[in-house]
Amino acid sequence: MARRSQPIYKIDAITLARVPNQAPEHLVIKVRGTVKSGGWTNPILKPAPVPRGGPATRAFVFEATPPGPDAFVTQALTPIEAGLTVTDLSPETRTIVIHCETVAVSQELP
Repeated sequence: MARRSQPIYKIDAITLARVPNQAPEHLVIKVRGTVKSGGWTNPILKPAPVPRGGPATRAFVFEATPPGPDAFVTQALTPIEAGLTVTDLSPETRTIVIHCETVAVSQELP
């Protein structure tokens, strides 16, 4: 049975950067976070619905695939990173929000 990705434990940092020499709707998002153990794989930023903020806000969930139930992994908080290049950023977008298990962190666009 395939394991499903889950939100990571917490977000440590978000970096947003415009892509040089690209259209203004291109944005690189890099997120560093923490998972509760070793063995997490396939970190990804998935689009998420935006309950408030409308077109001025884009939201993502930072997820990864946890280790299997029988896996031998480090039982310690472990860093994890994910990145995404958004190519369809609306001109109205002013804020990026990243959700995880414990909190949502927002960052204003550069």
